[in-house]
Amino acid sequence: MNESVIILHFLRVAREVARAREAAKMTQAELARALKTKRQTISSIEIDARNVTIKMLGRIARALKCVFEIRIVAV
Repeated sequence: MNESVIILHFLRVAREVARAREAAKMTQAELARALKTKRQTISSIEIDARNVTIKMLGRIARALKCVFEIRIVAV
């Protein structure tokens, strides 16, 4: 898989985090408080999820009362 495809996957994760937060009617600041982190951290994740961990995605999912599905797909 080339680097541009990998970046697209990170951007998709970022977009899904933002959509889930908006669907939960939460601001970035509210989500950050729920996670005991900074609003800038949430903003960074929603812009470019390259540095987000699976553990953090789990914390975000719990705070937003949703499920993030992670798949490994052969190409």
